[in-house]
Amino acid sequence: MNNQDVQEAFESGERIDRAMNRAFFAAVRLHRLHGVPMALWEDGKVRQVDPFTIALPEEERIHAAEFGFPHTPENAQDTLPDEQRKALSTFARGR
Repeated sequence: MNNQDVQEAFESGERIDRAMNRAFFAAVRLHRLHGVPMALWEDGKVRQVDPFTIALPEEERIHAAEFGFPHTPENAQDTLPDEQRKALSTFARGR
């Protein structure tokens, strides 16, 4: 990657956003695997969050398919509303 590529990456921000999303979801998977809460910054404070309350992209695709919404690259980054996200995470844990 040359200086021009780096400058373009920072100007658009798209590649950086994708990398940050991948890193975040990798951290969620790791915390789930080890059964430990995540420390997240929210509303000016650090909060411990159950990683199972955070829907992973693959869970959202499964959820969308179950309800007849096609998974396309355009909607791959869409997020579910909080209520649906919590319901999905509860379903994923089998409760």
